Amino acid sequence: MPIGSAVHARTFPLCESLNYREWSGYYAVSAYEAHHEHEYNAIRNASALIDVSPLFKYRLSGRDAVRLVDRVITRDAFKLAVGQVCYTPWCDEHGKVIDDGTVTRLSEDTFRWTAADPSLRWFTQNAIGLDVAIEDISEQVAALALQGPTSGGLLGEVADADIRSLKYFRMTRGTIAGVPVDISRTGYTGDLGYEIWIEAARAPELWDALIAAGTPYGIVPAGVQALVDAERWLSYQGLAHMAEPKPGSLAVHWRGLNENAATELRGRILLGWLPIAEPTTLTVLEFDGGLELRVPEQDKTDAIHTIFEEIGPNAPAAYLGDDVTDERAFRAMQNRGLAVLVRQERRKTAARVWLKPPEELLEFLSRWREACRTTSLARTATYSR
Repeated sequence: MPIGSAVHARTFPLCESLNYREWSGYYAVSAYEAHHEHEYNAIRNASALIDVSPLFKYRLSGRDAVRLVDRVITRDAFKLAVGQVCYTPWCDEHGKVIDDGTVTRLSEDTFRWTAADPSLRWFTQNAIGLDVAIEDISEQVAALALQGPTSGGLLGEVADADIRSLKYFRMTRGTIAGVPVDISRTGYTGDLGYEIWIEAARAPELWDALIAAGTPYGIVPAGVQALVDAERWLSYQGLAHMAEPKPGSLAVHWRGLNENAATELRGRILLGWLPIAEPTTLTVLEFDGGLELRVPEQDKTDAIHTIFEEIGPNAPAAYLGDDVTDERAFRAMQNRGLAVLVRQERRKTAARVWLKPPEELLEFLSRWREACRTTSLARTATYSR
């Protein structure tokens, strides 16, 4: 039978809907009201306070703690700095994902590890031969997620900690209302957010302090359903079709959105991608109407060279592009094919032709198609991004 979490005495009186779900043996509020709309909107426009205490939590300590983490996860644990957090899956010996969660390096030889499912047995099995202690601290440590665009301002006011300079996927220590806390700039909402880790017995004091100081920041207690919807915000907003996977990169476009929606989407993408890129060699590149997460030294010129290797140097080919990331590809097309800039406004470019969509673009494609049908050359390629 589920039990209440460390802040159940605070969340229960607020849960007008009595809409609960079971989460790892705890009662978790699904939605405080009949519908979770207000809670979700708080994540996107203000601050939402979410009880995430039911997460499984483990503390690893000892000389070989980093070796155990590195043995289990799919990332390089040795690169984690003290105070850094990484999000990672872990797999079995066949490469099948077992679970995922966050790993925080609390000190040189101490880590805090969160998981959705019980993982103590797996960690213990993989610790054979290592000098490491593994503690299940799930009941001793509570966690509150403060998520939303005003969360930083709220924490900056209420916390005796350096919130302003806290980077993505980093952790700091301090106090809130005199209560010692760990604060990490993490979360699963795709928005600005923090997770606060505290001794379970003192979690109600933390809840009270955040609620009391949060009124000017629009704080709203939020349940699990709002969190779930926030995790899949791309699909929830109907924007999943704007994600474009490419060889060596992933791009998200916001052309066609109004200015406010585009600004909001840009902010959320950066919040999601910068923590991924920072500890790796990946780069985040902004172009006209979108963002791209790119593998370094991999660009569209590589695709052009590959295509010409396949079709031969004399086949008719056209490259159509619309933003500054296409300029290297335009230059690579010189003396090999036709480089075409497709956009509403003309700008300085290495492309030989400028087309204004949609009418001029459609006419060009129609003529190009007809020319390819009638050409005597056997092989034809059109590479369009």
